[in-house]
Amino acid sequence: MLLRKTYALKFISLIFIILASCFCGKKANKSDLIFTEEGTVFQTAENLQKEGLIPIAIDAYEKYLQIYPKGRFVQNALLRLEELYFLKARYEVSVSIYEDYLRRYAKDINPNESYSRIEELYFLNAKNSNTITSYEDYLKRFPQGSYAKEVKTWVDGLYNERHPSLRELKTAKIVIDEKYQNVNDMRIINENEKKTLKKYLECAGLVVVNNQPEDSDLIFKIILSGTATGINYKEVSSGRFVGFLYTGASVAGNILIKKNNFIQINKYFQTTLTPPARITRYSDIPFFDTSPSFAPFSDAFKKSGLNKMILETLEEAFGPTCLINILSYSIPEAEEVILKMGDRAIKPLCATLINRIYPANLNSIKILSIMRNSNIIECLIPALRDENKDVRKKTAEALMMIKDSRSIESLISALTDEDSDVRRYSREALRVITGQDFYDDHKKWLAWYEANKKNIRE
Repeated sequence: MLLRKTYALKFISLIFIILASCFCGKKANKSDLIFTEEGTVFQTAENLQKEGLIPIAIDAYEKYLQIYPKGRFVQNALLRLEELYFLKARYEVSVSIYEDYLRRYAKDINPNESYSRIEELYFLNAKNSNTITSYEDYLKRFPQGSYAKEVKTWVDGLYNERHPSLRELKTAKIVIDEKYQNVNDMRIINENEKKTLKKYLECAGLVVVNNQPEDSDLIFKIILSGTATGINYKEVSSGRFVGFLYTGASVAGNILIKKNNFIQINKYFQTTLTPPARITRYSDIPFFDTSPSFAPFSDAFKKSGLNKMILETLEEAFGPTCLINILSYSIPEAEEVILKMGDRAIKPLCATLINRIYPANLNSIKILSIMRNSNIIECLIPALRDENKDVRKKTAEALMMIKDSRSIESLISALTDEDSDVRRYSREALRVITGQDFYDDHKKWLAWYEANKKNIRE
């Protein structure tokens, strides 16, 4: 709702502002249009603000200040601008938006008020990242801040999730070592893959450095090797001899986590992609397969589950919250690894809901709905009252999938939600759980529940 744009109003308001700005520097007189009046320009900005058109309202107030730098409503415009910039920064979880405002208007604002808002934005930014690094950045800036005690508790929890030998580590270096027999310049892990690995480690609360390995707290090393394999082929249709083609690959590797040159975690894998026994016609195998450089190494590594093993290594080293954060990048293997953890994952998943850590809580709701463990209802139900409508909608959808009668009363309350999607999913969940359908009629659902709650609880 904060940034929802009503296009007709937007068009009219822009015309209004443009007409007002045309008279910049011109003294108003009776022959001018009403749009030249200072009060009208200021009122236009206020109307835009009331409609929730935040970016356009900001432009309108700044246009007013440009036209009337010593006008009657300057102080009011500055106060409105501070509020709007803060709302925009809060919505986008961007400290820089509000800091930009402070740089431009610092002399005109209350320093205590701005300090409080800066702190809140850093706190929201830390929650959005949900890593040790982001939380400690907040604590460094605001050691006695309003949220300091809460953040310290979260930091302790994330440290305790880590492998005992890795709890105090801050920085990491990524090292990739690839060697393929009779093949030069083969790279399975390219620059994009390295960027993904960097995101993974950042989700674990580590700062990835590009300096020498000995200058970092931790070495995350991937060693990959492979051999091209193949056989002699001839066409089935013509019997024509084709020759020896590299249509298979044997690959192996290690994923290592090292601290002070000592290996803390080491995972090994090996996979073979067997060459097909025959080809129907020569065109099925491209000409370049006669070189080992074009053996299907990438397909072999996909078969080996390399990415999944990397994620399993990260979970073992840094705990489940790391993987919950990685889910934000739409990595399906992360979901698979968390589900494999079973009940051990429930507590950290629920923590993101209880602490309202967005967007990690959205990912947690999805995982919990798949697990369908009866113990998760108590952490899901409060999420129906979350301040974020997407979280409320996702929770109603999850409760529909779980079909637990303990959620009926809360789902009935959600029928009065201001968001239509939340109401729709809540009604559908009630229909699935109860077998009843009173549409969106909150009173009828409530009356039915009061008449039947004794039997439902039994």
